[in-house]
Parts: sequence; C-alpha cells; structure tokens
Amino acid sequence: MPRPSPAISPSASRVPVRGAPSDRPRRRRGRILLLVLGVLGFTAYFTFSTFFFNPFEGTFGRIEFVVPATVDFFVRKADLARDFEGFPRPRGFGDLERNPVWPAFLESEEYGGLERRHAIRDRLANLEGALARVPQFDAMRDLVGREVAIAGTFRGPDLAQASAAFYARVSWRMKLALAGLRYGWIRDRVVPGLDVRTGEGNTLVLAGAAGGRDLHLARDRDLLVASTDPAFVRAARDLVVKRGEGSLGLSAKFHDGIEVRRSGTPDADEVEFFLDASGLSRALGRPFAWPPASGSLGERLGASFFSAASVRETSGVARLGGGLELHLRLDLNSDLLGPLTKKLYAAMPKAEFARDVTGLAAMAPRKTFLLAFARGSVGDLLKAGFASLDRDQQRLVHDRFKGTGKFADATAFLEELASVVKDRAGFLLRRNDYPRRGGSVREGGDPKNDGYPAPCWTLVFWMRNREKAREILDFFLVQRTRFAVEETFTIPVEGGHQAWEFHSPQVPGTGEIAVLTAGEILFVGNSPKFLDEILKAWVGREPGRKLLDDPEFEASTRDLGAALNAFVYANGPLWAENLRELAPRWVEGGSLPDYDVERPKAKARILRERHPKFVGKNLPKEVEDEVERLVDAEMEALTAREKSTQEPKLLSTYLDRIRWLEGIPSVSFLVSTDPRRIEAGARVRVRW
Repeated sequence: MPRPSPAISPSASRVPVRGAPSDRPRRRRGRILLLVLGVLGFTAYFTFSTFFFNPFEGTFGRIEFVVPATVDFFVRKADLARDFEGFPRPRGFGDLERNPVWPAFLESEEYGGLERRHAIRDRLANLEGALARVPQFDAMRDLVGREVAIAGTFRGPDLAQASAAFYARVSWRMKLALAGLRYGWIRDRVVPGLDVRTGEGNTLVLAGAAGGRDLHLARDRDLLVASTDPAFVRAARDLVVKRGEGSLGLSAKFHDGIEVRRSGTPDADEVEFFLDASGLSRALGRPFAWPPASGSLGERLGASFFSAASVRETSGVARLGGGLELHLRLDLNSDLLGPLTKKLYAAMPKAEFARDVTGLAAMAPRKTFLLAFARGSVGDLLKAGFASLDRDQQRLVHDRFKGTGKFADATAFLEELASVVKDRAGFLLRRNDYPRRGGSVREGGDPKNDGYPAPCWTLVFWMRNREKAREILDFFLVQRTRFAVEETFTIPVEGGHQAWEFHSPQVPGTGEIAVLTAGEILFVGNSPKFLDEILKAWVGREPGRKLLDDPEFEASTRDLGAALNAFVYANGPLWAENLRELAPRWVEGGSLPDYDVERPKAKARILRERHPKFVGKNLPKEVEDEVERLVDAEMEALTAREKSTQEPKLLSTYLDRIRWLEGIPSVSFLVSTDPRRIEAGARVRVRW
C-alpha cells in the first residue's frame, strides 16, 4: 500500500514559493529600472558621441602611416613626458645645473648671442606663465607626452617658412576641448575671440592661430594632425583610407633608414629622424661644401674622406639616457665622390675589426685622448693625407723625394710604403706633458724645437715585409739631409727595443720623428717618450695602464663588428687639457685688423689733414713717403689696440668651448662605407 503523505504544518504553508505572484512586482520594477538605465546610458553615449567623440573609439596605429612619403624631414619621439620634470624643465636639469660645464655655457658668448637674438629666458618664462594660467591643461599629459612627430617640406631659403605638420597622441581632455571648439557657446566661455570654422572633410580651421596663419586640425581616434598647410591634413585623411599606401611608414627609405635601427624594446628612449639633405641644399640654393677643400689642413684632410655635398638623405635613430647613442645612415650620390674617396669607400674589410681595435687599445696608454683605426689601402689613406697639404708643401716634398734618385716623387714613395704594410692603420694622440730634458741631445736632452704645445702622436702600421721596412728606414738614414734632418740617433726603449730618432726643428712641438719596429708592428711618431710608454703599456701586466682597461672605452666598443671601415674614440676631459695649452696660440693673429680696408681709409684721412691740396692728385715722393710713414704708425697702433682688446675676448671664447668637453667623458664613432651609403654609429657620453 502506498504510504500516506505527512501532514503539512501551518508554518510550512506560509513559506513563499518561487515564482509566486507576490514576487512578480519586485522583478518587474528591476527590469524597468535596468531598461531605463540602459536607455539613459545609450542616450548619453549617443549624445556624447554625436556632439563630442566616441569614448570607446580606441587608439590610432603608427604615426608614420599618415605622413606622406614625399616629406623632406621627419622627427618622432615617443613617451616625451619622461624627459621632463614638468614642462618645459627637462628631467635631470638640476644635475646639469650643478655641472661646472653648464655655468660656463651660460656665461659664454655663444649663449649670450642666442639670448640677444631669441630672448630665450623671456620666452620660457612666458610659456611657464601661460601653462600656469590653465591648470586644468597639462601639455605633457594631454598633448605631447605620449608620442609626437613633426614632418614637412622646405619652401625656399627661409626655413621658418617650411610647410610642416604636427602629429600627436592626445588625451580625452584634448579630444573634448577640440570637440568643444565647434560650438560657439563653449568657445566663447573658454577662448573668447577665437575664430573657428569648419574646413574640408569636417576639419577645424583656427583663423590666424599660428602666427597670423590659419591652423588646420584633424583628429582620428587619439591622433591629432595640425598644420598651417591644409594639404598635410588632407593627405593624412587620404592615407587612412588607403591604409598607409604611399606613406613614409611603408617606404623603403623609412625601413632601411629607421625601422631596422629601432631597438625593439617598448620602453626605449629613442628619437627617429629623416632628412632629405639634397632637398635642403636646393631650398637654400647652395651645396653643403663641408669640410671645405680649401680650408685649414684638418679641413682639407677631412675633405679627402668625406663631403656633405654627396649626401642625398640621412636617417636613423638616436637613443637617449646618460648621453647620446646615434645609429645613422647616409645615402650618397656616388657621382659626387672623388675617385680616391670612392675607392676608399669600396674597400670593405674582411678581417675581424673588433680584434684589431682592441689590440690597438691594448698598446695605448691610459692618457691617450684620441684613438683612431681604419681598414683599407694604406697607400690610398696616405695619398689622401698628402693631398690635403697645400700645393707649395706638396711641391717641396715631391722635389725632395725626386732629388734622392730613388723615387720619382712622393707618390711613388707612398706606393712603396703601402706595399710594405698591411691594409690597416692606427693613430694615437696624447698630451705632451712629459718632463722636459735639458742638455745636449747626445747626453739625453730634448732636441731643438719651436716650443709649440703640439700633442704627441704615433702612427701604427702592421708590416707585411719587415726587411723591406728596414730598407725604407735605411733610405731615410742615408738621405736625411735632403729632408731637413740635422741628426739621427738610436735610443733604447722598453723591452730591449731600439728606436731611431730623426731630429728636425721643422717638426712642431718636439723637433723629432721617432721610428720603432716591434714584432710585426711599425710605429712612427713625434716622440720617443710616447713610444716607450706605448711599449710599457703593451707588455705591462699592471691593471689600469691601458686604454683597453678604461670603462669608458669598453662602453664605446660594445657594437664593434667585422663590417666596419673606421673607428674613432676620444676622451673629452683629456682632450680639453691639451686644447687649453693650444688655445693661446690660436688667438695669435686672430684679431688683426683688415688692412685692405683700414689702410686706405687712414691714408685718405691723413692726406686730407696734412696735404689737402694733393687730394685726388699724384703725390710728390716726399709727401708719399711722409704719408706712408704716418699710415704705418697708425696701423701699428691699431694692431696693438685690436690685440689688447680682442685677443683676450677670443681666448675666453675658446676656453669656454673647451670647458664643454669636460662634461663629455667619451665620444666614439663607427663607420662602414660603400660608394652608395655610409652606415655610422656614434656614442656621446655626458656627465650630468
């Protein structure tokens, strides 16, 4: 039989049953509330999106995809906010102010000239004041802090008139402000008097807002494009539609010059840049004739290896942080390279470049302030150096070699020397602060010299044929009088080696040339003291004696590879020590009056005062002689005045510039070349 159901108690009968009619009104009210909130939210979203912007529109892609490929220049920097403590004060500026180099710059004539021309302090003060008056707006947070770029084209020799566009990732505050400008009742409250109209493609046009020129604005998601040239804004919109086709970002020059040089790390502090150098040259109406082939010896030497006029485009990436690290590409017009330069650029090395550079640094004393190393035909390198001498000097050297009967001219000798050494050469430079030795040279004294504070230098060659090198040395020993050598000596140096000394007062600073062979190395320099120190560093085992042990040098050689042609390293503070000794000699004669102008003026005035009746007529001899004596005396007085007033100013300017080097512990430069391009890298370490 089925069991009877238990009785239901009165209390149990009062428990509400799910879905009972008593619960339905509460559920209905909840649904109505959600529906109302949804309608209100959608209405608010629709209204805000219609009148302002879509709050869920997301972020734009890469800026370079809305920059036309035809631009002449482009600069981009991400995360600019981290470079400022508070705009416009750069981060770390307090440390810079405590560096003695900074006050030297502020007191220099260069900064004084900039301040007089551009009123830098007043402009910064006005900018800070303007930002302070708008506390709800922060330039870093709302406009330029996340990512910013500038691109444009040149419009003639006045670079201020270049057509350019500004690209920036903006905050929601900036989006809201831009949307609000479209409505007069908002605009009149915030920026009264601003004339705003709608331009082509629903862009904003701010009349006269850019120095009297109209400013055109367009926005796509978080990307703002602003320009005085509506063509840039129009191009950005078109490139969005075309998905970047025809943009700088999809061009080969961007990929080869910038993209492959990016570090790839998301937090990299980098500046990307591109410049059409030939376009800038055309806009200015003149070629970039640097270094000048008719300038100083150093400039002529530089012109043998490089000419800015041959550069078509330059691009790369600069990394910041404790200094500057530059990765650069120069695309060249090979038709503008000289035959010797083209040949040097084509001589790509095959051996291990890093091994050769570190080997040179292992023999460089710690006080070496400049080290240079190059691979390529030594004969071509020496010919380039010889070609930098002026014509009279070249003729003199040619005649001396021709007079020996062994060589047709100096070029024939350089070809002979090139056959003796391998395809590499090094160069070391050190301040000449060795103790001076008095007495006769036969008793160990220094040879006669002009006292010029020239640094000690040494050329380093790797020999192919030691016997042939000795033959060349014997040639100079026999022919020494033809090369203005007064005496020759052999002296012992470190490690049981002997160096040959050729004494000639024509050698600046030291009055001698020293030659040494050690193993497969040939050293040629202007100081046996330097050669002795080089050998001690080379064979010595005490740590810290070699340039190779210097942490600054180690940091400068981290990217050395096999495909390089040249490397240069310089130590700023040590270089500054030597330049301070040279500066007083530089100013000598640097402040002489222009006699071609001053002398005729003085002669005309003296003639009017002394012999007015002869003005405009031929002078009798006695009058001519008298006037010339008076003019000579006046020119001497003028020269003395110029020297006493201008030379101290000129010297002070040089010393100010030299002090800047003290804040740069090291500079290094790496170069790889071929006739179509130069790949270069540089590191400038800055002491903040």
